[in-house]
Amino acid sequence: MLDVHPPEHAAHTWRDFFIHIATICVGLLIAIGLEQSVEAIHRHHEREELIAALNQESQQILRDTERVENGTSGDVHSIQNFEAQVSDAARTRHPLEASTPHHKGSDWDVPDDPIYNAAKASTRTALLSDQEIVDYGEIDGLIQKVDSSYARLGDARLSLNSFTRELNFAKVPGTSPFANATPEQLEQLDAHLAQLAVALQEMRYWSRQTRGAVTAILQGERNLRNIETAERQFDKLP
Repeated sequence: MLDVHPPEHAAHTWRDFFIHIATICVGLLIAIGLEQSVEAIHRHHEREELIAALNQESQQILRDTERVENGTSGDVHSIQNFEAQVSDAARTRHPLEASTPHHKGSDWDVPDDPIYNAAKASTRTALLSDQEIVDYGEIDGLIQKVDSSYARLGDARLSLNSFTRELNFAKVPGTSPFANATPEQLEQLDAHLAQLAVALQEMRYWSRQTRGAVTAILQGERNLRNIETAERQFDKLP
């Protein structure tokens, strides 16, 4: 708050009056300038802190997407092998001795951007440039797609686990839950496995898109079109 103090002596002439007014104006301008300078320095410091935090978050997202890549790829390969065994058992009408494939979901974390979301909720994104808001918003949009695909992956796993538990009822101890499965049950099992494989591939796809965008931004890219191009760089991977 700016304080304006009255003069110690009354102005007796117009000249004294205008000198006093000019003194007050100059003082106010100096005070306002100092206040604005302090505010600008504070905002600059806040911006630097936010940029540093977003950079650290982006690096964590990158690490998470790389682990998702490894985990989901291993899961897809395992499921495909198991699908082949299910198909062979159905074709030859031999008992399916294998159990459901182990998944590596616990070996990775879902990419997330809590710092950006907190900044958006508190309007701290106003500290960013328009281009930075667009770019980090692009990452946030991709992560939302990752979240959605992860939810579908959870549903697919739950569906497969529920089906397996049903077949486990009254089975001979030490045998596969599918050892006495009927052809119809093997067909249902194959459908559950296909649903799970599709969910894993979708999760991996959006994680790869996120990895491409984050990699470009960490390398200093700020052009949205180039970032979108970077998102698609992993599309041809199996």
